[in-house]
Amino acid sequence: TLRSFMTGLLAMLLSLSSLAQSLEIHHFDVGQGDATLLIAKDSTNAVSKSVLIDGGRYAKNGQAILNYLKAIHLNKLDYVIASHYDADHTGGLITVLRTALDSAWLTVDKVYDRGLVIYPKPRKSPVYKETAHEFGANHLTATPGWNVKLYDDAKDAFDINMTCLAVNGSILLANGTQASVVPDDMTDPDENDLSTAFVFTYGKF
Repeated sequence: TLRSFMTGLLAMLLSLSSLAQSLEIHHFDVGQGDATLLIAKDSTNAVSKSVLIDGGRYAKNGQAILNYLKAIHLNKLDYVIASHYDADHTGGLITVLRTALDSAWLTVDKVYDRGLVIYPKPRKSPVYKETAHEFGANHLTATPGWNVKLYDDAKDAFDINMTCLAVNGSILLANGTQASVVPDDMTDPDENDLSTAFVFTYGKF
């Protein structure tokens, strides 16, 4: 059964589709924390782009995600994103990224997080940071306004887009400029307040 493939990891799937393409949103139950997989597919059901955001706290969460990827025959993640450096979001990602670095069956194209320049907090998720660093030029810092087209609809009616709205306390305003929401006198904001935030759009959804 699918549950046995997932080795105890539960997923809720939301699937949206038009006649041409579809977007799947898989929410994994990793206890405290987060792990979400988005898969954009074309009209032939082939994967256009895939995105994994966070991976739960433990190595077992990451392994369960890997088992799930195998069960659905997905061997490439175009984007892996760590929303912030709290362990309940990055712990499982270490297992996923290590597998991509050390084995042939999984490919990770790009790794995004909030970077190490603003509020680096060296004690937060050091192993994740070291592992992500091994991706070299493919380890990138998210910035407000960064946009990726996960599916390009020729008629632009059902484009699937991912846009970064906030990171490190800076937010993207409606006019395209940025503003900081971290008070000037705050020297050590909470990691959650520094999170990357994205909006995913599929047509009018």
